[in-house]
Amino acid sequence: MLFIARGLGGFMAGNISAAFAYVADITTPENRAKGMGIIGAAFGLGFIAGPAIGGILAGPDPLNADCRTPSFAVAGLSLSAFFMAFFTLKESLSKDISERLSKMPAKNRGAQYRSTLTKPGLGLLITILFLAAFVFAGMEATFAMWSKRQMGWGPEQNGYLFAFVGIIVAIIQGDLVGKLANRFGKSTLLCREHPL
Repeated sequence: MLFIARGLGGFMAGNISAAFAYVADITTPENRAKGMGIIGAAFGLGFIAGPAIGGILAGPDPLNADCRTPSFAVAGLSLSAFFMAFFTLKESLSKDISERLSKMPAKNRGAQYRSTLTKPGLGLLITILFLAAFVFAGMEATFAMWSKRQMGWGPEQNGYLFAFVGIIVAIIQGDLVGKLANRFGKSTLLCREHPL
């Protein structure tokens, strides 16, 4: 069940990429970094509320944690988010761009991946994004086990800690990223030695 749940969660994780793509479609190049920062802040806010609520619902005792109630709460919130997106989000591409894309010949997915990764600077950006997400997901999965062994923490204590991390993420992504990108440039923020 655990492997199935993790696999299903990974399969459904494309919403993050879709959210960033949507923002890229509806923003101009000048305010794109700010738009991406706002999406990052939204994830940070979710990271504040989610662990805190989940930890409170699961309880402080690591031996008798209630994992059912947080799971049902998350399922309900995800279902409501699905319906809100389905009924309120409009197509992000303009009609002329959509028509132009529909007339283009279909491309092989593997060829598209290879073409994207070989573009100057883009392969580095994708690699950095993948590594950041990979490391963060690994930390999320293992931190609770470590904190239980080292400090006797349960879901509630871990939830508060992750909520604190979310506050930091929201501040950096929501406020600082746009200001720093305007001041230093997007390429400088990413990597000084390898400008895009």
